[in-house]
Amino acid sequence: MKAARGASVGLAVWGHPLFSPLARAVEAEAARKGVPCRLMAANSPVSTALARSQTFLGFLPKQYFGLQAYEAESFLSDPPRPARRLPLVVFSERVVDTRRLSAALARRWPSDHKVCVCPYDDGKLRLTSVKALAGDWDGRGAMVCIFP
Repeated sequence: MKAARGASVGLAVWGHPLFSPLARAVEAEAARKGVPCRLMAANSPVSTALARSQTFLGFLPKQYFGLQAYEAESFLSDPPRPARRLPLVVFSERVVDTRRLSAALARRWPSDHKVCVCPYDDGKLRLTSVKALAGDWDGRGAMVCIFP
């Protein structure tokens, strides 16, 4: 990376920069080289997770008129009854008890229902099931998406 003194450098990445490995790599390199860098979000983390999940799952689902999004601790402390006809996103910034989350989801979805997990640390999407969620994800910060 090389920038002329006083010059501005722009980089557009798909999705929210918090969840983009490329944006984080550019930010780290800019800091290492002493180049000022600002990340400006255009999309929400929830819409990014949904878009990435749909691409990862290999289909474009029917049009939805709403979605459900919950912070994981709120979801677990006062479990809602999410509607199965709408996409659900559960997001966390801290470690989550994956057994509790799996059990909470199992109250509304079959054990073999697909679940997409997008960990913040590497941004690599993982496809698992409601039942296997606890074994396939260590509970560190991530977004969990479930489609109808």
